Amino acid sequence: RVGKYLAWDAEGNSVGVNGTGADSGLRSDIAAAGGSALVNFVQSGAGAVQRSVQSKNREVLSVKDFGAVGDGVADDTNALLNTAIAARTGFTDGTGRTFAGEIFLPPGKYKIDDIIELAPTAGLIGLTINGSGSGGTEIVFDGSTATIKCTSSRQITWRDISFISSEVDDDQIAFTINQTGNPLRSWRFERCEFQAFYKCFAVTGTSMCSEFYFHDCKFLQCYWLMDNDNDQAFNWNFVNCDWENDSLTTSKDKTLAAVFNLKKGSFIRWTGGSFIIVGQMVYYNLTA
Repeated sequence: RVGKYLAWDAEGNSVGVNGTGADSGLRSDIAAAGGSALVNFVQSGAGAVQRSVQSKNREVLSVKDFGAVGDGVADDTNALLNTAIAARTGFTDGTGRTFAGEIFLPPGKYKIDDIIELAPTAGLIGLTINGSGSGGTEIVFDGSTATIKCTSSRQITWRDISFISSEVDDDQIAFTINQTGNPLRSWRFERCEFQAFYKCFAVTGTSMCSEFYFHDCKFLQCYWLMDNDNDQAFNWNFVNCDWENDSLTTSKDKTLAAVFNLKKGSFIRWTGGSFIIVGQMVYYNLTA
């Protein structure tokens, strides 16, 4: 095909160098699954190197790339799970944890009805999940088995996402953390919202689970924010966050509702924001 694909007519048809003979080969090649690998990209600025458009676009994964619908009706569990798996790179740290990249959730309601396992067996480091804004991007948990699960991770960030439970009385847990391997620490939630969960976080295990940061987050009509049965779950920090469960409707005993149900020693710092609670604020602190 040397010498072709150098000229097009007004309708976009390839006409070759001499202006005769339509040739659709170029468009066929680019339209193929690997077509973006044939188109080059160079960033502006000194020292920029040539890359393919395919390589550039793969820096950030969208759940839409894996078939997520986001209409609140279709089951997007597998799409979100496959996106999380695809975000893992081939690089590992000294403990065997796999580095991960960035995921984007466009505006929509993504329904899940089963476990989303974020980390491989040895653990995960560096995953970032971005939404389009609290109320714009929603993950809807449908049924008691729906939960986001993780063990042995570090530096996981969630931004601009609403996590919504279909029903408090379904005993739904947003994040299930059973920490028994490498330390799980340094998670961040920025401008996120939790609605109508029985437990926003259920933390178990014996290994360190610490350094969780929440900035400008809201917890609305939830029964418990954190249920801690982990020996080393500490340094959970909340800055300008709001907790409101005054309108919580549930068949559960509301006098047992709690912001933090701390069965073992923990350290919680809450700065700014508001507490509006019907029920009690429960702290269990085993000094040992």
